[in-house]
Amino acid sequence: MASSSGDGNGKRKREPGKRCVVMFCNNTNDNGVSLHQFPKDAKIRQKWIEFVVRKRDPKSWTPGSGHVCSDHFEEKDFENYYAKMSGLCSKLLLRKEAVPSIQPTPRTSPDSEQQQEADFRNKRCCSTSQTTATSRSLRGKSTALTKLRAHRVSISSLTFPL
Repeated sequence: MASSSGDGNGKRKREPGKRCVVMFCNNTNDNGVSLHQFPKDAKIRQKWIEFVVRKRDPKSWTPGSGHVCSDHFEEKDFENYYAKMSGLCSKLLLRKEAVPSIQPTPRTSPDSEQQQEADFRNKRCCSTSQTTATSRSLRGKSTALTKLRAHRVSISSLTFPL
């Protein structure tokens, strides 16, 4: 996360403020998204928790705490989506029965800050074998990406006859 830094003790400091709890989502209340608290209805709350733990280790987070940003909901999940987009209102209102359904779009690989966050969470709560397997799979992906990038041809290096 852009606002985090180490203090030498392995602990990370973050700037105060709300942030999305979905793994690999770095949205905060300063990013122009709306953040929504977990619902009080037990059935819907459980669906929200299931959505978050698809990618995030439940031991690294207190289930049901925090916020989920508007990027993880579809247009139909908001009561006033089109009014907000047209500038007629300033706040998105989430429907009571809405459940997040959009996971962060995976990039070719997580950026370094996202990887550090994942490593930090895994180190805190997972066994060494799980962490090693995860790092091995990520190393293989980055090697494949390096090869793909090496084979690309730059358009600026091509010459075209006039």
